[in-house]
Amino acid sequence: MGYTNYWEWKDKVTRKEWEAILKDCRKAYRRLPQLTGAYDHAGVVSCNSNPNTPLFLSGCGASQHPKFGIKGIYFNGSKIPPEERVEKTNTEGEKYWEGDEMSHETFCLNLNSDSWNFCKTARKPYDIMVKACLLITQHHVGAERFKASCDGDDEDWTPATRLIVTALGNDYLSPELVEKLL
Repeated sequence: MGYTNYWEWKDKVTRKEWEAILKDCRKAYRRLPQLTGAYDHAGVVSCNSNPNTPLFLSGCGASQHPKFGIKGIYFNGSKIPPEERVEKTNTEGEKYWEGDEMSHETFCLNLNSDSWNFCKTARKPYDIMVKACLLITQHHVGAERFKASCDGDDEDWTPATRLIVTALGNDYLSPELVEKLL
């Protein structure tokens, strides 16, 4: 169990739409706050849980960096900068980063993937980027073709909304959505 984000594709996305999603998710990633629970110069708060924890993203499995590519978007949370991570292998042979309790489930948003999917973040700091990617996708393809939700309420989307507004501008999201979530 645990806090979960959900999404559902209702229709295929075009390559042009996917490239726009990737471009905007990369921009949001570059504006991701470096410390949880802290406000940056534009008022973006990363999350309310785990305050003052370094916020980094790692890739899928043993990949040190998040992936924003034509096949998909893949990342997990991390409190350790990539250059300081120590790779370990568990008893099942799976690779992981030692001492990184800020990771949980890897977020995987794939081009034209299965219709319904989810990512359990347990409200860990990388949840802000998961939600930002979901909102960006919905922005590009429309709510009638892509639906995102979570176990929480509207307030849980506020940090991601602020991140998007900071990275992509005040007019990026619909005024109704911004007013509802901010």
